[in-house]
Amino acid sequence: MLERLAERVPVLRGRVAAYLAAPEGTPSAHGFVAHVAREIVEVPGVWPAGDVRQVLDFFESEWGVDERVDALIELSSVEVLVDHKADVRELLGPKLGVEFERQTLGYVIGRAEDLFLGRLLGALLFLRAAWDRDHEFYEEHKAEGFFRPPSPGTFMIEIAVDAVHRYRAGGVEEAEQLRALFAFMESEVGDPATERLVDEFVEMLPEPGRGDDDVLDMLGPRLRSLRDEQVRREDESASEAEARFLYRMADEVPYLRDRLREHFGRFRRPLGHVFVGEIVFEVFELYAAGEVERVRPLLDFLEREFGYDDEVDNVIAVSFVEMLPDPGETGFGIEAVLGPKLRGEVASQRAWGEERMRELAAVRKVPPADGIASR
Repeated sequence: MLERLAERVPVLRGRVAAYLAAPEGTPSAHGFVAHVAREIVEVPGVWPAGDVRQVLDFFESEWGVDERVDALIELSSVEVLVDHKADVRELLGPKLGVEFERQTLGYVIGRAEDLFLGRLLGALLFLRAAWDRDHEFYEEHKAEGFFRPPSPGTFMIEIAVDAVHRYRAGGVEEAEQLRALFAFMESEVGDPATERLVDEFVEMLPEPGRGDDDVLDMLGPRLRSLRDEQVRREDESASEAEARFLYRMADEVPYLRDRLREHFGRFRRPLGHVFVGEIVFEVFELYAAGEVERVRPLLDFLEREFGYDDEVDNVIAVSFVEMLPDPGETGFGIEAVLGPKLRGEVASQRAWGEERMRELAAVRKVPPADGIASR
């Protein structure tokens, strides 16, 4: 894409050529485009209007042709313009204009969600420590490039799970905290700007009919209605392919039959990711203990299943292959006894990870904005 950008926007040709020829790191189109977009909005007047229009016209012409290019333009260009509240709406073509409006609406909703979080932490002081811990963790690890800053959405998911867990392990104080949290969430139901947060919170609560569903009796009527509606939609969209995959596993992997029978009894619908996620580390431990023959039926089964159904492939790739141990971890080396299809998936995932690391390294090496003078 950078080559096409240089061809269409003459004023950037020298900079693109120099960037692509840089001796250190792998050139990153994301990094370069974000750098140019920030330069346009952070140094008003430095870029002539004609040059700005050339850049935006180029992005308009590229939009909608390739999903990867769309993602690049969305994250590295339009998002920068929205974040800086850039007054460029009239310069955007129809396709980028729609994306700009979509992200602007997202900014408004994001502001409403921040206010929601402020109300939550103001009303329930016992949650502040958890929010502070999330921020401390992010600050400690952000240089690694894999973590996003804590957000209202991720925090709501976290506290839904944590509050129920503490209620079960605790006493009167934890029960009162859970009731207070449910009461606050009940009062927030119905605001379109923050309904996503409420939905994600409620979605993490137990399902009706499970042994731990007694906490649902503590919900107000609107939250309970929302949880029931979520379950109804989940039942309608349950994956038949995943269910059949688990039933075949019960037939072909004898040592897991009792576990699968328990899973079928615990959930109204079989959940491939949940079950494989429950057993994957046990498989690694058995391999590390030398019980290869015990786990071989499962490994052979996964090899046979892989490559025929997208939903089943996703379960195997995400909940098994992606979890394979690194050097020094329990079960490292198990890939040596995997079949060729699963080893191919391992190689694909590693190649993607290496490419991602190169992208992150290249983004960090993007030079600071040097203005129009360098052109």
